[in-house]
Amino acid sequence: MKTSAIQMLAEGKMSKTLFRLCLPAVAAMAVNGIYNVVDAFFIGLTGDMGAIGAISVIFPLFVVITALGIFLGIGASSYISRCLGAKAILKANDAASTAVIFSLILGAVSTVTGFLLMRPMLYLFGAREVIMPYASAYTSWILYGNIFAVLNVTLAGIIRAEGNTIYPTVAMLSGTVLNIALDPVFIFAAGLGIKGAAIATLISYITTSIISIYYYLSNKAVIKIRLRLASISKENSVEIIKVGFPAMTKQVLLAVVFCMINMLSAGYGENAVTAAGICAKVNSFMAMTMMGITQGFMPVAGFNFGAKNYARVLDAFKKILFVLLLFAVICSLLYLLLSDELIRIFCRDEAVIRIGEQFMIAFAVGTIPLAVSFLMDALFFACGLARAAMLLSISRQGLIFIPLVLIADRLYQLQGVIWSSAAADTLSSILIALPLFIAFIHRIKSANASLNISIS
Repeated sequence: MKTSAIQMLAEGKMSKTLFRLCLPAVAAMAVNGIYNVVDAFFIGLTGDMGAIGAISVIFPLFVVITALGIFLGIGASSYISRCLGAKAILKANDAASTAVIFSLILGAVSTVTGFLLMRPMLYLFGAREVIMPYASAYTSWILYGNIFAVLNVTLAGIIRAEGNTIYPTVAMLSGTVLNIALDPVFIFAAGLGIKGAAIATLISYITTSIISIYYYLSNKAVIKIRLRLASISKENSVEIIKVGFPAMTKQVLLAVVFCMINMLSAGYGENAVTAAGICAKVNSFMAMTMMGITQGFMPVAGFNFGAKNYARVLDAFKKILFVLLLFAVICSLLYLLLSDELIRIFCRDEAVIRIGEQFMIAFAVGTIPLAVSFLMDALFFACGLARAAMLLSISRQGLIFIPLVLIADRLYQLQGVIWSSAAADTLSSILIALPLFIAFIHRIKSANASLNISIS
């Protein structure tokens, strides 16, 4: 089992290991971020405000679809990494097979549910009279690709668990390049408008799935996937769910955050809804990049936690924390200095831009606490600490954000809605993430009293 990738996780120089793992993962997540904005860019060129608004309010749907894949991808990835660290290759194989079977079932069920509940779902996302027809046309096609989207995120997580972050990047990049190429063909040349954007995205999802599946058919993988029901044991299912469920909960609650911001913004006019959606897409590119950095960290943390090499876990943590904080500062400066230019990429309506600039300032303030939360999430997910991961997942978007945004809306109107996310990120980092991390340090000190721990 001691392939070069496994040996790198166990013994490789930490800076070099993290660079090799994080760079492709960052590229993959950045590409995923492009997925979220490429349709908005081309639809923005049409100047159709109804279509632009629809692309904006649909964003929570992509968050929910991603959440289903993350449920299985992160759940399986964490368990597989720990199994490989403990040299339990057969358990790792069965866990991967279980995750793929579950992704096919979950993708099919969620697609049917999405069609049955489409209109009330879109209303919840903030779609109203002008935007609703466009949103329905787009969503109908996206739901056909739901099963492929869930499978893509699941397979990417499994492949990364064995230390291969390059192949998932290639698969995702191929789909995104195809999406970019097909958007103008379907939107403008074929005259399909927003429906054409959705069809291009559907084709790109299918392409990414084919490339990901080929990785296993060509026998390049350390992990072997066999789609047999015998692979679904109680142990595999419990291990995947106990880590995957908090990760999914975090993503679903993130969709709730976007829904609440869209719905409350709708009370201040369609320009506010459009601005909120555009800025969320811009900010998602930053968030996706941060997630890529932490996903490169997770195989190292999970493998070495499973091998009880806690010093190596903390070494990786310190190095990734520095990178995340540096990236957060850069993003904050870009948001403050270039907010107008970033919004104009998707919309040139001056009223939308003025509101959007206020959202971007608030996002700039929230980048550093968001980076801290992402890294703490990744640490707990990688180490299989389900309760800590769950608490952190529900605190920011649920326990803190929901009451905060409702109170802020009543007291400060639209400004309260705009600043609620940054306030929730800051409070959850200080009140929840930091105490959980201190408890984690005490836990591994107890497990290995001779370990010399320093996080300064």
